[in-house]
Amino acid sequence: MIVALWTLMAVAGAPDTWQQSYDEEARGAFVEALASHERLPSADQGTYTWQLRKAWLLYLQGRYDESTTAYERAVGMAPKAVEPLLGEMLPLLAARRWADAERVGRKVLALDPKSALGRMRTGLALHNLGRYADAEALYRSVVEDWPSDVDARAGLGWAQLKLGRVEEAKRTFDAVLGVAPRHASAQAGRAACSE
Repeated sequence: MIVALWTLMAVAGAPDTWQQSYDEEARGAFVEALASHERLPSADQGTYTWQLRKAWLLYLQGRYDESTTAYERAVGMAPKAVEPLLGEMLPLLAARRWADAERVGRKVLALDPKSALGRMRTGLALHNLGRYADAEALYRSVVEDWPSDVDARAGLGWAQLKLGRVEEAKRTFDAVLGVAPRHASAQAGRAACSE
């Protein structure tokens, strides 16, 4: 009976520990957020949600290799889910592992060809691999689906610029700057068009 009561108390305390971790993350205390997260009961630690959050908190700390490994574990727990694959792309992109990010992005797009995040992140990887035409096609497809997405439009402009289509890139960057005048990527792209 005492063991059962202790187990019940540990489970009852889990929501508070989850919330504490979220509160610490919101304050920017990522190390503390992960420490709280890792104090959750072992029943929670065996779940997909626990693994996914661990991966995210590692990413926020800049621990990209550990984050990638944690996301891979989450992928293994939910192999048909897009969510952990999109998450895995974050530390890969941050670590400039462009080919790996493209590989994971292709898995996202195989599961969900219309994933705007999947197309954007894969486009970024392709751009950094120097495959500008492929990146342009993905950015353009996002702009077609989400015409007001200034980040997708800026990515499209950069691909156009890298492909040598300077006037087209200027128009694309100007379209972004017309509605988001402080968009840093569009500002840099527009300036690069004049060099």
